[in-house]
Amino acid sequence: MRKVVSVALLLLLALPLATFGQETYFGKNKVRYKDFDWNYIQTRHFDIHFYEDAYPTAKFAGTVLESSYVEVSNELNYKIQKRIPVFVYNSHNDFQQTNIISSLLPEGVGGFTEAFKNRIVIPFSGSYENFRHVLHHELTHAMVYDLLYGNMLSSLLSRQRLFALPLWFAEGFAEYSSRHGWDYFSDMYVRDATINNYLAPPQYLGGFLAYKEGQALVKYIAETYGEDKLGQILQKGKVHLTMTKALKETLDITEEKLWEDFSKEMKRRYWPDIAERKEPKELAKQLTKARKDGSYFNERPTYTPDGDKLAIFTDKSDYTEIVLISAHDGKRVKRLVKGHRSGDLESLHAYVSGLSFSPDGRTMAFVSKSNGMDAIFLYDMKKNEIVERKRFGFYNILSPEFSPDGKKIAFAALRNYKRDIFVMDLEGNAVSQITDDRYDDKDPSWLPNSNELIFASDRPHPASDMHDGFDHPYVKQGAYLPGDFTYGHYNLCRVDADSKTVSPLSVGPGQNISPRVSPDGTKLAFISNRNGIDNIYIAYLDSLNYYAVTD
Repeated sequence: MRKVVSVALLLLLALPLATFGQETYFGKNKVRYKDFDWNYIQTRHFDIHFYEDAYPTAKFAGTVLESSYVEVSNELNYKIQKRIPVFVYNSHNDFQQTNIISSLLPEGVGGFTEAFKNRIVIPFSGSYENFRHVLHHELTHAMVYDLLYGNMLSSLLSRQRLFALPLWFAEGFAEYSSRHGWDYFSDMYVRDATINNYLAPPQYLGGFLAYKEGQALVKYIAETYGEDKLGQILQKGKVHLTMTKALKETLDITEEKLWEDFSKEMKRRYWPDIAERKEPKELAKQLTKARKDGSYFNERPTYTPDGDKLAIFTDKSDYTEIVLISAHDGKRVKRLVKGHRSGDLESLHAYVSGLSFSPDGRTMAFVSKSNGMDAIFLYDMKKNEIVERKRFGFYNILSPEFSPDGKKIAFAALRNYKRDIFVMDLEGNAVSQITDDRYDDKDPSWLPNSNELIFASDRPHPASDMHDGFDHPYVKQGAYLPGDFTYGHYNLCRVDADSKTVSPLSVGPGQNISPRVSPDGTKLAFISNRNGIDNIYIAYLDSLNYYAVTD
């Protein structure tokens, strides 16, 4: 199995195509914490398997898959020959226990398609937009498998005569289709790769770059030669067995010529941004140096209350750890928590969750997978040890946040098929549910001297436009967000933890996420993509006037 190279900016959505040869599974590499009592529902083309209380999730998956099937079928000019099984897990922790493949599934893997029986396997994280995206993404793999190989995988003699579909096209088409051509994050990624000169020729593409540059390459082919050529490339590849011959037969160009033309187009598109945008180093002081210091990611920085130090997640030691560094020069002060070394700290969820300090700086809260289930851990900074573990039975937990008086912790958690905001009373351990709806609620931040929280949510917002279909030729009205409710466009909201009344905050257009209230409660920092790139903004809470901090 090819391994995904994860990045700190994005929780990866899919494991690349499961390969044809798998190791024998003896049951020794994975821990099974629970038994799964599977049920299933059927749609026209899919058998969707689920367990426990996930019928609404399975029903949503069926709607998405049938809608996506129409799009992929039109893009490839192909109809599947047999039904596709789909297995939906209620959380990533459950998903990691799957025995459909034997390989261990890292934190960043958000789904996979298994080749032999053409099975789609995917966990639900709490975000219906991420769920929609990965379902569509993996469906493209299943349909490409069916188109290229059909029943040939059951024959040992045929495996030496299969089209060697390159990763850039497999994942690039999956992203192109599931993102309806293009999206702002792909635009950011390819812009950065172009400006900083790490675009690579197709034959050398791997890891996450294969997803995003691959998507740009597929989009370039569709726009330059016509979208119908995408399916023709696969059909020619099935006959000629190499991408070089498939491109020559279909587009009358070589891979070298495709790379030359594509790279020139990217330079024309993005090099002008060098004059229009600023580099991070021009706006801020760099404290960590990934790659140069042996790390791949250093992320989720959280100030200690005195403002002199930062707690961060890092993989400098090859394992994910929480370390304390100087906020002035980035020098390492000490290691706090070692992850991935025991069943008690299986995964620190560095990609999706964060850290929080109590107001007196004595305690740090973080989330880790512990014996198969997420828990909130409390680390005593003076004793240099974990002093408490709070387990609640939720499918996942994100972003613990101490209240200004240090007596409560707010967090987001997935229960049943909904992710909501919860508050835990540290004195009595009682947990109160603050929001209760199908929308994705996350990243709570307390307002000082009150019992109110600001959080990010994809619930409908009166002052924010929803997505459109990006003028994709096969996206009908409503097809971009299939399902029975509105989701996927995040904005900021305010909620009173006592009355549980939710009200929207008007902080401007775009996707607005990751709110953080200033210590004095007058300002709010958040991230918005309103100019096509994620940047930091500040809003004044008394007037909700806002301005950009970075560009």
